[in-house]
Amino acid sequence: MKIWKDLSTEEVQEYKQWANDNYIPGTPIDALWHPVIREECAFMNQFMNDNFIKGEIGHIDTTKTEYKAFIEMVKEMRSAQKQYFSTRDIMVLKLSKALEKQVDDAIDKKSNDNQQNLFQ
Repeated sequence: MKIWKDLSTEEVQEYKQWANDNYIPGTPIDALWHPVIREECAFMNQFMNDNFIKGEIGHIDTTKTEYKAFIEMVKEMRSAQKQYFSTRDIMVLKLSKALEKQVDDAIDKKSNDNQQNLFQ
């Protein structure tokens, strides 16, 4: 018994597009999704793993090492943004958004740390 239908070339592209429009890299891949969708999601995860900044900054500090690491994070984010606007590649867009989130998280963490220091 066949679980998933055979897809035409056009349908394969539509399913891949659906995955690119709806799947968020790093989230679970549903085993009930069509194999074409699961394969595209796995590809997106691999792309993110290969291209995402390894390691965690966690917070921005005034130390030169952490400041330089933050600057490098922002440079990588801007590079991804520029690459997206020159190529309009959906995978580069997803990478760019993930890097933006990492920069935003680092800024939020530092802002929260500074606010807590005011009340100590």
